Amino acid sequence: MTIVAPGTSFTVKFIPKDEIAELASCVLINKNTNVSTTLVLNTSIVYYDNDYYAEADITHTVAEGEFYKYSVYTDQSVLSYVGSIFVTSQSDYSINNGNYTENTTSNEYITR
Repeated sequence: MTIVAPGTSFTVKFIPKDEIAELASCVLINKNTNVSTTLVLNTSIVYYDNDYYAEADITHTVAEGEFYKYSVYTDQSVLSYVGSIFVTSQSDYSINNGNYTENTTSNEYITR
């Protein structure tokens, strides 16, 4: 899941299915309203970290607390990646944020 701040543009990093040279479009689906938006990218891919992942700059207005599913397509309309986005203004947001608390119980186990 990609975490982005509210606003009008953001960058997503992803690992495409195949090594591709250009991204043609991105389809954003707002999971709260089920509204779909197709964005034209026409972006040449620059691979980072030893050809490990690619980046795409997305220009679309997103609001606080919204979830999106996004699909990235190549110039031949081939699906290259599917991911999800969560919009939050919290700079330290993490789905694993917080401390682990051990569950304590008074149950006794009988073994033979």
